Amino acid sequence: MEGKERRADAEMVGFLNERLPKAVSDDGFSGVALYAHGDDILYHESFGFASRRHRVQNKLDTRFNLASSSKMFTSILIGQLIEAEGMSFDDSIGEYVGEDWITQQVGEKVRIRHLLAHTSGLGMYWNGWEQHAITARRISDFRPLFSDELAFEPGTKHEYSNSGYLLLGLAIEKILEQDFYQAVAERVLASCGMQDSGFFEMDVPHENLAAGFFYDEDDGNRLKDNTLFQGLRGSPAGGGWSTAADLHRFFLALRDGKLVSAETLQILCTPKPPCTDYAYGFQSEDGWIGHWGGFPGVESFPMYFPESDRTLIVLSNLYDGALPLIKDLCKRFEVLAKP
Repeated sequence: MEGKERRADAEMVGFLNERLPKAVSDDGFSGVALYAHGDDILYHESFGFASRRHRVQNKLDTRFNLASSSKMFTSILIGQLIEAEGMSFDDSIGEYVGEDWITQQVGEKVRIRHLLAHTSGLGMYWNGWEQHAITARRISDFRPLFSDELAFEPGTKHEYSNSGYLLLGLAIEKILEQDFYQAVAERVLASCGMQDSGFFEMDVPHENLAAGFFYDEDDGNRLKDNTLFQGLRGSPAGGGWSTAADLHRFFLALRDGKLVSAETLQILCTPKPPCTDYAYGFQSEDGWIGHWGGFPGVESFPMYFPESDRTLIVLSNLYDGALPLIKDLCKRFEVLAKP
């Protein structure tokens, strides 16, 4: 088995060495990729530009926006509160969030588990995004974007909801009596040794941040950066920043029980009906757990394969270029997903 695993690792590294430079030459990828078996990083390379404007190359320690991938951090905080018996998956959100955000009906009907699994019936918060996101520094600043109207009875359907994760962030702040961003920094990132990660404010200088680029189909497919779209700061629904190496540390910490127990992690990563591949802030399919993220100028694909203890992370600051690559890599990973 050991020889078979070494050959499989060598095959994956060889495939990465072949496939990634080709994607870059076709202007289909800009970012960083990491492949690891257990603690051992077997492949870690960077490509393209962190800033096309200033011709600054991406590096191994370049920090990329994660978009929705950082929902995993919110999920872990909820898992920690469940373990501390300060919260239950069946608690109504009205126990933690007041009528300045939600109606009494929403407060009574929507449960923590509905918000985690995107079965709450609450929607997204894109209306007015460009007007308000540029000033949103705290969760409360996202309030003008939020609508508490239910599209369906909670628990009956799966419909992706960033709004639901805002409410989870408010619940976390209520219980911990602590700012959400500080809670992530202290209770998740620091516990994993993720020193290059965080929810950075874009009006404050931070080193090694990759600027996102995308081809705007509404403007003749022109290449643009995402400065005017990404907002001032992320939220419990997404928008954190990290490196491939830090995300590898995150998965190792999950594996080793440094963040939540194995039992809690199993709950967070087991798909919840009616969805077959989404759990509580984690995707779980084809042998891997993690959470993909995407936004104009951002693609994030952190994946961990528990059975074989392998990690694959691809972070890109060129939108819609990494997805075809990931699909090819996942096909190769089908054999690696099993011990």
